[in-house]
Amino acid sequence: MAEGHDISGSDNEAVGEPDTELYQLKLDGSDWQYLQPNGERLIWTSDLESLKNFVENCLQQQGKWTSPGGNNKQFKSCNDKLVITWYFKKQLTLVFQGQDGPFLKEKLFKLVQDKPEMTTDSPNRPTSQNENQQTTDNGTYSGSENSLFAELRDIKYSLTVLKKQVDDNTSSLSRYPQNQENIGNEEEELMKQKGKCEKLQAALCNKDKEINALKMKIMSLETRTSSAEQENDSLKLALKLIMQEMKVGERQQQRNQSYEVTAPQGNSKSDNAQSNESSNPENEWQTVDAKKKKKKNKTRKKKISEAQSNAHEDTENSTSANESTTLLIGDSMIKNIQGTRLGKAVGHRVVVKSFSGATTKAMKDYLKPNLELSPDQVILHVGTNDLKSKEPQQVAGSVVDLARQIENSSDATVIISELVQRRDGFNEAVKTVNKQLKFYCRQNGWKFIQHQNISEKELNRGGLHLNFKGNQQFFKNFQMSLG
Repeated sequence: MAEGHDISGSDNEAVGEPDTELYQLKLDGSDWQYLQPNGERLIWTSDLESLKNFVENCLQQQGKWTSPGGNNKQFKSCNDKLVITWYFKKQLTLVFQGQDGPFLKEKLFKLVQDKPEMTTDSPNRPTSQNENQQTTDNGTYSGSENSLFAELRDIKYSLTVLKKQVDDNTSSLSRYPQNQENIGNEEEELMKQKGKCEKLQAALCNKDKEINALKMKIMSLETRTSSAEQENDSLKLALKLIMQEMKVGERQQQRNQSYEVTAPQGNSKSDNAQSNESSNPENEWQTVDAKKKKKKNKTRKKKISEAQSNAHEDTENSTSANESTTLLIGDSMIKNIQGTRLGKAVGHRVVVKSFSGATTKAMKDYLKPNLELSPDQVILHVGTNDLKSKEPQQVAGSVVDLARQIENSSDATVIISELVQRRDGFNEAVKTVNKQLKFYCRQNGWKFIQHQNISEKELNRGGLHLNFKGNQQFFKNFQMSLG
């Protein structure tokens, strides 16, 4: 074999590849024995390292090897004109691609077929199509023996891969106890954190209970404050009545003193008294009969007692005459609205009348005695208790009938308060009723109070009545409407 033998001259013209790069092939390398034809394919029967050595030394190509897939290795030359892919797992096929790939494959195929002397030193040299056996160094090898050698090489390569996998698994198993220890530490830390979270949740629940208890205390104190304010107003009224009674008593006493009789002193003066009486006609009015005097005193006491019994009523009438009065009447939704507090906020007297479970039908009877107080305006909040037995349009019509009853039986201005939303199956009905009420209020010129700023968050656990925050917003809505 000649070292550095040039096979690219005349062969290039035979193949018919003009302007392709000329390849200087070294034919004296031992790796040529692994390049064999298999039908129309070329196969490589050794391992990857020998193939790399073959490409670099025998084909004299420089480039980069990659692994684009799980069962193949690929070489790409520096000038990007040659790509060689080796499928090493089963078929051991070499695929030539790129601009010079087909040309090089043709050259190599022709070389290994037409020049068997290149593989005289190889026990695995390829056989020609016209030969059944070939001999070298007094040894005979058939085609089936060549395939057996190829299978043995595959087995060797597979064993190498399996050995590497075993080594990797052994290394992973050697780290397993340490990983288990780390996992155990992490689990212990997680349990500690879980315990802390549970403690914090319990503390938060306790704080929520304390907050709710404080809210209840605040509501209780507000109720007591309201009662104290009402009692204070009552004491002021009683003091005012007492002062009026004292003034009436003083005036009556002054009148009684003007009717007192001065008795005569001795008989010696009787003549003078008679002469004076005859000479001064005013003395005739100074004499009063004793029985008549007693009768007048009884009449005076009777008038004083009547004045005392009616003093409170007169004071209330005088007070109500000086300021306007608003009557807020409805179902249990308004039970936490304090009339005195709302009255102070809006600057006039507010009376709250709440009837738990009241329907529009029952409200007709509740309205009659309360309208006798002659309020200047009436806020009507009712209808939510009718939703279980009536359609939304019927509920709105019943509320409108109550509003007309107020107009027909008093001079009060009508104000309708819309229904508060619920957390049950009747919330859509509430929206329909409110829409109808708003239309009727616009049609009849009535004032309409909206509560759309009260959401489900402001409802209590039952989903019908308001919680502490909801009652505060409910109070503000009435305050804004009356202010």
